[in-house]
Amino acid sequence: MRPLTLARLLVAALWAATGPLWAAEVIPATDPTWVLPAERPAADERMLAAAVGGRVFLVVDDQIAWDGATRIHYARRAVQVTDRSGLEASASVDWDFAPEFDSLGLTRLQVIRDGKITDLTATLHPDLLRRESRLEAGILDGSLTAHYTIPDLRVGDVVDYSFIQSDRPVVPGASFSGEQGLEYDQPVVLSRLILNWPAQKPLYLGELPERVVHNETALGGVIRHEWTRHGHIPPPAEEMTPIEALPDAAVRYSADADWGPLVAALLPLYPDVQALPPEWQDKVQAIRDGSPDDLSRATAALRMVQDEIRYVGIEIGAGGVVPRKPVQVVAQGFGDCKDKSVLLRTMLGALGIEAHVALTDLDEGHALALQQPGLSVMDHMIVQARIGGKVYWMDPTGSHEGGRLDHAAVPDYGYALPIAKGVTALDPIEVPVERAWNTQGTEEFDFSISGVAVTVTSEFRGAAANAQRYRMATEPAESISRDLVSYYATRYPGIGQAGPVQVDDDMVLNRLTTVEHYHLPAAAMQANGLWQNFVVAAEDFGRYFPQSLSGTRQTPLTAGLPKMHHHTVLIRNAPVPFLPPDRIEIRNEAFAYSLSARVERMGGLRLDWDFRTLERVVPADRVAEVVRDARKVSDSTSLTWDVSD
Repeated sequence: MRPLTLARLLVAALWAATGPLWAAEVIPATDPTWVLPAERPAADERMLAAAVGGRVFLVVDDQIAWDGATRIHYARRAVQVTDRSGLEASASVDWDFAPEFDSLGLTRLQVIRDGKITDLTATLHPDLLRRESRLEAGILDGSLTAHYTIPDLRVGDVVDYSFIQSDRPVVPGASFSGEQGLEYDQPVVLSRLILNWPAQKPLYLGELPERVVHNETALGGVIRHEWTRHGHIPPPAEEMTPIEALPDAAVRYSADADWGPLVAALLPLYPDVQALPPEWQDKVQAIRDGSPDDLSRATAALRMVQDEIRYVGIEIGAGGVVPRKPVQVVAQGFGDCKDKSVLLRTMLGALGIEAHVALTDLDEGHALALQQPGLSVMDHMIVQARIGGKVYWMDPTGSHEGGRLDHAAVPDYGYALPIAKGVTALDPIEVPVERAWNTQGTEEFDFSISGVAVTVTSEFRGAAANAQRYRMATEPAESISRDLVSYYATRYPGIGQAGPVQVDDDMVLNRLTTVEHYHLPAAAMQANGLWQNFVVAAEDFGRYFPQSLSGTRQTPLTAGLPKMHHHTVLIRNAPVPFLPPDRIEIRNEAFAYSLSARVERMGGLRLDWDFRTLERVVPADRVAEVVRDARKVSDSTSLTWDVSD
C-alpha cells in the first residue's frame, strides 16, 4: 500500500523555476480563491478502532490548478491523535520542497482541542532541514524539509494544516500529468482530489474503483473534476502482491493520449550526436579494433561506463532532468543514470550501433503500463540497443556485472520508454529466466572408512552470478568461507573444510562457478547420530511463496524476478542400499517443480531437483493452489536416510 506521510508530494526533482519567490523559505500565504473548502469530518467508532500508530487522518485534501504552465498544488491534512503512540508523529509537521524550483507557502496550522481552535499559522516558524534522503544511493537533489514542531500536543487533539506549492516545468507540458492517491496504509475519513483542469486541454484518466465518487463541474475556462473517497480503512496487507495490482485507489491523469508528446519534448535534451573527449575516443577505437562483433563491442562499452564512471547524482534544479555532456561526465569521473546512459549511448553510436536512452522506474516499472503518460512516473534511465535484429537493455549504473549481452542479466524493470523519434508507447522488457536468477548445484558425498568426503560445485548464471561476484568483491574471502562452513555445519555437525574454495568466473558467459571441499569424520557422524539420520537437501524452493493463507486471497501474487534452479545430490559407497523416493512433478501457473531419483550401484544414489518460475503474476483465485503446491515442494526438498550398516 502507498504510505501516507505528513508530506506526500505529487512530484520530486522534476521541475525547475526562476523568480524571486523561488527561495529557501516558507512564504506566508492564504488559500487561493479556487480552493473548495471541506468541512472537517469527525471519526466514528469504526474509524477510531482502525487507527494505525495512534492516529486517524480526518482529511487528506489535494487541489490543483494551473496558471499557464505553472502548476499550483493546495494540500491539506487533518490528523487526530487517538493514543499516546501517535503524539510524536502528529506533533511533527513536515513538508518537502526543492528551493531551486518550488515556492512553498503555509496557509493553515491549527490545533483543535475540545472544539477550541489554537491558530499557530503566524506564530510557529519552521526549521528548514536538508535531509538528502537519497544520499546513500549517491543522489543529491537539494530538497529541503520545512519542519514544524507542535507544542503541547495531547491525545484527542486534531492537527489541521495546509500548504500551497507552485512548480514550473523543465520539460514543456510536464506539469499536466501526475498521480495522486486516494487510499493509503492509514485510515482516512475523507480523501479528495480536485483538478481545476483547463477546458481547452484533453484529459485522459486511469481506471478507478466504484467506491471513488467523481463529479465534474464546468466553470468557464476550467472544468473542475472532484474525486472523493469516504471512510477508507486499509484492508489487511497481503504479501507478494505485484506493484501493478496494489488495491489502493489513485487518480492518474494526463493531457496526452500517448507517450509521443513527452518523447518529443525530451528529444532536444538528448541529441543523437555528442562529442567524446579524445582519451575516450581512443577507448572506443580500441573497443572497435579488439572486439570481434557488435555484441562484444556493446558489452565492452557498457562495462567501461559501469566500471570507470562512478554513480553520483547531482540532481539539483534542472539537473534532475537535463543530462550533463559526456565530456563533462568523463572529466569529473561520475554521473547519475542520465549522464551514464547518455555517455554509453554516445559510445555505441560511435561504434555504429543503434541505441537510445530510455526512461523507466526502478521500483514501479511493472506498473508503468497502468500510468497515464507523464514524466513524474519515471525515476531511472537505461539504454536500449538493437544488434542483429534483437533488442538488448543495459543499465550503465550497474556494477560487478558479467556476460556478453546475449548472456548478461536483463534489468527487471517491466517497461521502458525509449527517447527516439516516432516513439509513442512503452516497450516491455522481457527477462529470460535463463538470464535471471539461475543456479545449478551438485553435492557429492563419498563414504569411506574415515567418514564422508563432500564436494560442492555451485554454478551461478545471470543475476545470480552478478550477486555472487558483488559479494566476493565486497566481503573478505575468509568471511565468505566461514559462512559456507557454517551452512554445512548446521546440517552436519563436526564437518570441516578440506581445502580452499575454488572460483572460476567466465565473464563472457556470465557463469561463476565455485567448488568447496569438506570432510565429515566418521567419529562426528557417530557422535551426532548422523549414521541414523543422514540428511540431503536442496534449497527450499517452496519458500519463494507464502506458506499459508488467511482467508480468501484478494490480490494477485508474484514471485518477482524469474528463477531457475537445478540441484543434484550424488551419494557413493554408502554402507547400505538405497530405496529411491517416488518421482514428484508439480506444475501450476506460478512454477514447475520435479524431484527424480535413481540408484547407482550398491550404496549409490542420485537425486535431481528442478525448479523454475513460470508466470510472473498469478490471479488471486489461483493463489491457494500455488500455496498448497509450495508446501508440497518444501516437504520434498529435504530427505533423510538411515545409512548405518
